[in-house]
Amino acid sequence: MATCKICNERMANHDSGSICALCVAKIINWNHYEYDDDNDPAVKWAKRELLEKPNKPAAQNGCAVVALALMAIPAVLTAAGIGVANLIA
Repeated sequence: MATCKICNERMANHDSGSICALCVAKIINWNHYEYDDDNDPAVKWAKRELLEKPNKPAAQNGCAVVALALMAIPAVLTAAGIGVANLIA
């Protein structure tokens, strides 16, 4: 039998080191401000894992903007070429 990595309760048909359904529900409700028991192991884990870890910079978002801009250049040039061709013809 596997155990929950937060509350150490036994779980059926789960891998060891996963989180039980009750702890997941408590974390979700805590995240939606519907559960606020500060002594609960799930809330302690959520605060430690979700609030105290520093946010990593989202460097990939900048790359997506650059890639999108590079993909837009040929479309703009094509549209300009079609417009010029329509004016000449």
